[in-house]
Amino acid sequence: DAANPGGSSPRFQVAARAIDNDTTSHRGKWLDMAMAWRRQSTLVLTLKAPEYVSHYELWTANDNPGRDPVSWTLLASNVSGGHSI
Repeated sequence: DAANPGGSSPRFQVAARAIDNDTTSHRGKWLDMAMAWRRQSTLVLTLKAPEYVSHYELWTANDNPGRDPVSWTLLASNVSGGHSI
């Protein structure tokens, strides 16, 4: 599951699109319009079971380079709320 707490997405560009494995069509796009005034965005992924993350890929659209992320923080938490990477 994917969520964007405090974000504002167009109907067909919700957070779940960020993890749908669609990197070729306009349908596989997550957009947080709140980024324009908040200058930050949060994407929260909730897994059904603990998983090891050995790598991840970040793709950006080519329609507005000003919305491309320039830095990010990757955090992980367990059921008890602790963070680890």
